[in-house]
Amino acid sequence: MANVTDLEHLDLCHNNIGDVGTIGLSKGMKKTPRLRHLDLSRNNIGRIGAKRIGRGMKKIRSLRYLDLSHNKIGNDGAKSLSKGMENIIYLQNVYLNHNNIGDIGAENFSDGMANITEIEHLDLCHNYIGDVGTIGLSKGMEKTPRLRHLDLSHNNIGDASAETLSNGMANVTDLEHLDLCHNNIGDVGTIGLSKGMKKTPRLRHLDLSRNNIGRIGAKRIGRGMKKIRSLRYLDLSHNYIGKAGANSLSKGMKNVACLQHLDLSHNNIGNVGAKSIGKRKENMTCLRYLDLSHNNIGDVGADYLSKRLRISTLLRYLDLSHNNIGDVGTRSLGKGIAKMPGLQHLDLSHNNMEDGGAIGLSKGVKSTPNLRHLDLSHNNIENVGAESLSKGIRSLTLLRHLDVSHNGIENDGATSLGKGLEKTPKLLHLDVSRNEIGDIGAIGLGYGMKIE
Repeated sequence: MANVTDLEHLDLCHNNIGDVGTIGLSKGMKKTPRLRHLDLSRNNIGRIGAKRIGRGMKKIRSLRYLDLSHNKIGNDGAKSLSKGMENIIYLQNVYLNHNNIGDIGAENFSDGMANITEIEHLDLCHNYIGDVGTIGLSKGMEKTPRLRHLDLSHNNIGDASAETLSNGMANVTDLEHLDLCHNNIGDVGTIGLSKGMKKTPRLRHLDLSRNNIGRIGAKRIGRGMKKIRSLRYLDLSHNYIGKAGANSLSKGMKNVACLQHLDLSHNNIGNVGAKSIGKRKENMTCLRYLDLSHNNIGDVGADYLSKRLRISTLLRYLDLSHNNIGDVGTRSLGKGIAKMPGLQHLDLSHNNMEDGGAIGLSKGVKSTPNLRHLDLSHNNIENVGAESLSKGIRSLTLLRHLDVSHNGIENDGATSLGKGLEKTPKLLHLDVSRNEIGDIGAIGLGYGMKIE
């Protein structure tokens, strides 16, 4: 490296350099003052190696991109890197995720943030950062007005630091991507978060899944969303928002111009919550991804969603599994699905559609020629339903995954399915396990799959 003084891009990721290897690397870095891109991710580098890299960085004022993710630098390593960044004015992208830097490391790194005012992308996920570290980072954010992407997911952030985080967000008005999933913000933490959201009108991606947020927290988030017309991606899955929280979110989404990704799975919103989500047309017209699984929406919720989903002509992914939807609700969904020609993924597993629902759904999927994934397992479908499905899947020439396991399909139903499979040449995964299929049904399936 001493002879390539004009080197601008160095990628050594996915090796096994370790702390010892950084001795020579640090020396070489001091000879490459024009280096702009440095990737040392996944190299088993610890705190000692990070210290050496920090020393080498002091001579690289031009660095724009730094990736040390998936190493073991810890809190001491974060401190050393922070010192190394003192002379790097234009650093824009920093990846220190999966490094176990903890609260102390986050505080140390925040000191260096005062010198990297041009930073746009910061990833500190999977680092055991708690409230103390988050408070330090919030102060650092006050010096980074250009920040657009912030990932603090999979840490130990609680409600105590959320208020401070909002203060930091007030200074990053260009923020577009915020990921705080897998923390413990809770309802109390959403007080500060809501205030911060009101200061980030350009936010496009918001992930607050798995945060122990209930209906009160959902209400505050809904208020914060009223200022974010640009939001495209919203994930609040695996919380406890219930029907009241779903209603609050629906009101918050009223001003969102074109939401494309919505995940509210595992929230027990029920049929009332499903109705709230679907009642505003502006929430549905741009959707490409919708996951409302594990919500107990039942036939009533499915029927209402079906009517609203008919305007979701751009929808590609729909998951309504584990929802206690019966034959009436499934027949309604079939009518809505018929209006989604671009649908590629449909999961209605773990419901109770029975044969009547399968018949109605079959009519709907005939109008979804792009469907690639269809899961109807655990639905009490028997021979009549299987026969109807076979007619529907004949239109699915792009189908790759079909799961009708854990039903009540017997020989006649399997034979019918086999005839439908003749029209699915791209099928890669077929699961018909846990049914009542005998040798005759197996022969029928095999014929459809051209197995001799």
